[in-house]
Amino acid sequence: MSRGEETIARRLDGWRRQGRRVVWLFDYDGTLTPIRPRPEEAVLPPATRRVLYELSRRPGQAAGVISGRMLDDVCQLVDLPGLYYAGTTGLELDLRGVRLTHPDAARGQALVALVTPLLQQAAAECAGAWVEAKRLGLTLHYRAAPQPAHAPLRARALDLLRPWAGQLRVLAGPCAIEVTARLGWTKGTALGMMVEDAGTDAVPVYAGDGPNDVDAVEAAHRLGGLTLGIGAEAPAAAQHRLPNPAALWRLLAGWLAASAERRRPAAQFR
Repeated sequence: MSRGEETIARRLDGWRRQGRRVVWLFDYDGTLTPIRPRPEEAVLPPATRRVLYELSRRPGQAAGVISGRMLDDVCQLVDLPGLYYAGTTGLELDLRGVRLTHPDAARGQALVALVTPLLQQAAAECAGAWVEAKRLGLTLHYRAAPQPAHAPLRARALDLLRPWAGQLRVLAGPCAIEVTARLGWTKGTALGMMVEDAGTDAVPVYAGDGPNDVDAVEAAHRLGGLTLGIGAEAPAAAQHRLPNPAALWRLLAGWLAASAERRRPAAQFR
């Protein structure tokens, strides 16, 4: 076990002794799964799915996923009951069966619809780029575009979005730009809602891989939690760094194996 892993384990054990409820929360793409050329190719590895299942079933633990994907999409990909889920960077949530959508979602939808054709045109002019339209937002993907085209496309997209600067949230991701309406709900507010739902003694652990995870990292720090940055582009404020999703899985699996807590039977795992 590395020094960083020992530090994490000591903090987790301290919370356990204090009777704190640990809420494990993760970004999806680039954190639980490696980044893939197309979103549909980022399938959750069975071993990672089992770790999420065990984290969510242990006494004093809860787990969830906070993603830029649509809520239905991330729920389907993870496909575990009893977890917290948030989609479209926090604009829609499932708090273990209770669904919430931002009350001004329709206004946000109309705003995103105005800029969608502009970015679709920019993507059409760059081989390998495309726009993923979502119910409450969109993502401009350019991972498959030639590397020299990345910076010009990104600059072009930001220029097209500039007239709506006060109304849109524009977040950079790994070879992607996420666009949603600026409605006040973010990955950070989603994390806060999940921790609040888990109970007054709850404390978060959050793992994310990109600039779009900054809000959640900052929220976790405000709540006295622990943060893990995954990969080279992880938020600088993350307290601990891991090189890739496989390293995150090893950390979680190792902690589960070493923990003295009694595990619930895994017979219901699908």
